Amino acid sequence: MREPPAAPCRTERDEATAVVARKRDGMVGARTLAIIALLAVAIGIVARLDSLGHKLFWQDEAYAMLRITGHEQADLDRLFDGRTHPASALLAVDRLDARRGLPATLASLREEPQRGPLFYLTARAWAAAFGDGVARMRLLSACVGIAGIGFAFLLGRRIAGRTGGAVLAALVAISPIEIRFSQQLREYEAIAVATLASAWLLLRAIERPSFARWAPYAASLIAGLFVSPLFGAVVVAHGVVAAAGARRDGRAVFFGWCVAAAVAGAVFAPWLAGSLATASGHAKDIAWLRAPYSLEAYAVKWAFNAGASFFDAEFARVRYGVVLVPILALEAAAVLSACVWPRDAVVRALAFATLSCSLIPLVALDVAQGAHFESVTRFQMPTWIGIDIVVALLIARASAAGGNAARAGTAAFAFLVACGTFSAVCARPYDLWWDDNEHLDERAVGAAIARGVPAPVLATKDGSAEPYALVLSRYLPAATPMLLYGRVVPPLPPAPSWVYVFAPDARVVGELTRRVAPERTLRNVSPAIGLTIPDLRAARDARADAALRSDNALWSIGPRTLQP
Repeated sequence: MREPPAAPCRTERDEATAVVARKRDGMVGARTLAIIALLAVAIGIVARLDSLGHKLFWQDEAYAMLRITGHEQADLDRLFDGRTHPASALLAVDRLDARRGLPATLASLREEPQRGPLFYLTARAWAAAFGDGVARMRLLSACVGIAGIGFAFLLGRRIAGRTGGAVLAALVAISPIEIRFSQQLREYEAIAVATLASAWLLLRAIERPSFARWAPYAASLIAGLFVSPLFGAVVVAHGVVAAAGARRDGRAVFFGWCVAAAVAGAVFAPWLAGSLATASGHAKDIAWLRAPYSLEAYAVKWAFNAGASFFDAEFARVRYGVVLVPILALEAAAVLSACVWPRDAVVRALAFATLSCSLIPLVALDVAQGAHFESVTRFQMPTWIGIDIVVALLIARASAAGGNAARAGTAAFAFLVACGTFSAVCARPYDLWWDDNEHLDERAVGAAIARGVPAPVLATKDGSAEPYALVLSRYLPAATPMLLYGRVVPPLPPAPSWVYVFAPDARVVGELTRRVAPERTLRNVSPAIGLTIPDLRAARDARADAALRSDNALWSIGPRTLQP
């Protein structure tokens, strides 16, 4: 007679129960991560599309529009001739002109050699198809940003599985920096998207080298370089990744990258040569970057910058900056974790190369020149993508570990998504782009002029006031007379006529004070400015920008006994 099988011992039963529990916890954890990720992606898409026409169309966007429409600096300068023009004449350099097509856009960009032509040519075609209104033009950047969320998922899935894809897509979707530049008519979000797309295509090509995979990768390099020469740092970083792939899979991988990079460089070389030929004329436009920061200012700025991938502390309510402490600690843990995991050297190389490719050269440039290029967020788009990658790797690793580690990873992920959501909600009602500088609110100035008595607006191109006058023309009635001049203040209309004076510096205020007749007076009538965290510039640079302080936004000249 056969004996019945022995019952499993208690230890075996406990082990089986533990395995089942771990699987159940893993499924619950993965489902929770997926729900949080879907929520973050939905919020990120809505935030990119929401109220595209709400915030001020500020001076950098105005200059971008000047390039897009094929106008040149001379077209703007010739209006400042000491005579009166309607606001519509000034605004015309920011509007489409059927006589200025894509070749005019290319010619205009030669004046700004740091910019690539791809975004601007695309925007020119977009404007022709959909119109050149503020919201419609910003919609292009929003679409670019939404595409970036998709590429983030593809990249994250390749480096850390489906969980990594969901987490990286969510972090990119909810990132305040990514949302910010997805709503502005500028090329910086396109740099971030090119960084994500090219990294994904590179890993595909390294995994299974073939012409069918290296060709799209080479195309992504060409696109990235034509978006911005700054993308060249990403190309170099990919050489480090390809070298790691060569050690794992053979020299053919590195040879494939060399060919792709060489093709991209050859295609981009003519444009680069033309840009370098005109680079010297652009030096004055970036002179503000050569002002040194103090060590304290660098520390404050980088505390803000390093955490801005997940939370924007640059609100008027600076006390929220305390949230940066756990974020910076999480980022430090992610960097340390990425040193040992993933075990794949290619993925590890990609994470660190992306994180450092723009940071290292900009820091070196600052050390050599005593400048502060490194602290400008838009110059560091690959850095913020690198931070997202290492944090996504940490959360994916924690999720794979199960147990308390998975719960901690899910909690950290939920915290970061909450921080990004809070930033988006807080930023929504602001009229100005939040930043660590002072910004004139030309929309408020225009409203003050519209509410006042009809009068010409005195505006200069001297110093840095020209782009602000260009923005102001957008927020004035088209027929508003604007007395535009260079350095020499033109004669004022005779008394008792009213005159508005836009953003005068101390020299202009003094000159007008001497000219004003006894029965008239010069008054400040509109302190309109956005100021968030304290100014980080050296005192001498702050004094040099006194023309843009709040008490100089708008002045009026008129009868002493009346208010405008």
